Amino acid sequence: MQQRLRNIYNGAIERWNAFDKNQKIKLLITVAAVVISLVALILLLARPNMVTIHQNLDYTSAGEITNALTAANTVLVPIQCEYYALEGLTQLLYTIELVKKNLNKFLVIEGVVFTMFDSRTNLSAQVVDEVKKHLNDYAYKSIIPRNVRLSEAPSHGLPITLYDPKSKGAEAYESLAQEVIAK
Repeated sequence: MQQRLRNIYNGAIERWNAFDKNQKIKLLITVAAVVISLVALILLLARPNMVTIHQNLDYTSAGEITNALTAANTVLVPIQCEYYALEGLTQLLYTIELVKKNLNKFLVIEGVVFTMFDSRTNLSAQVVDEVKKHLNDYAYKSIIPRNVRLSEAPSHGLPITLYDPKSKGAEAYESLAQEVIAK
């Protein structure tokens, strides 16, 4: 039996290694979507037995996103201005709809925030344009740039507002905060 399992494992590793980077990422996104869907189904089936989902969350499971969306009233969607973020966004929106339909009819998208925007690349602008085609009503005007100071702040254990409050990243987050408050 152990040899059979070892052969299955080795075969899976060989197939995995044969995939290129794009195929691996697509496969992982698909697996994540399946896991999220299964957790949503399990929660849906278990819900009648729960006193309240808000008191019975298990944040150690693969269903953290589903649990969080089930307990939330709104969701703020950050999206990196990178190609694969678009695929992840599609899966997240699908998950939000599943949760809204089956577990939490009050869930709404608060907004979409573009992060890691690099004005030197066409890709960042294309990602913003593509998302706005479909979610323009949700897109915040504030866009968080790719910024060295933003990436350094966590390694110093500080929020950007304390690490370098005059940086472009800090200013962008301040602008976003004002926009969220005004909404």
